Amino acid sequence: MEGAIASCVGKVCDKHGLALANIWVVEDDRLVTARRFQKFSTRAAPLLFFGERCEEHSFKIGEGLPGTAWQEGRAVWIEDVTSLPLHRYMRLKIAEACGVRASFAVPFIVCGATLAVLEFVLAEVRARDDQLVADITRALAEALVLKVSTGLRSARSVSNSHSASDSESEGSEEA
Repeated sequence: MEGAIASCVGKVCDKHGLALANIWVVEDDRLVTARRFQKFSTRAAPLLFFGERCEEHSFKIGEGLPGTAWQEGRAVWIEDVTSLPLHRYMRLKIAEACGVRASFAVPFIVCGATLAVLEFVLAEVRARDDQLVADITRALAEALVLKVSTGLRSARSVSNSHSASDSESEGSEEA
């Protein structure tokens, strides 16, 4: 599923010019980065460095931006992370050093369970953009539908091949 989410995130980053996206997945009651699914839409070394440093962090529910989105079950947007105190944005020092200004997180919820939290990082202050959040949510839903339909097609294919082999076996027993 993470691969489908990563593909969706990549398209959203490219379409909207988002510098960095982290996919945080739930593991042992904490959010940890799915490092191999980070998406960098920038060549700016400081933002790349920030993205690399994110893998050193994890968040409990309600902790930090990703943990807050997880707890609230909705998108959380910070227009300017540099305006927050350190206890509200635990990566503040590295964010300031790397030129991170805005950040927002969108939870990926299926049947009431948060599977992941997508965090997007920008190098400029940006006001909340509800259309962008809606685009991300829609893209996640499309990724889920694609993943489920692919799984169903695969299951049907396996079922059909078993049915064909069962028919062949039954036919050979009668001969």
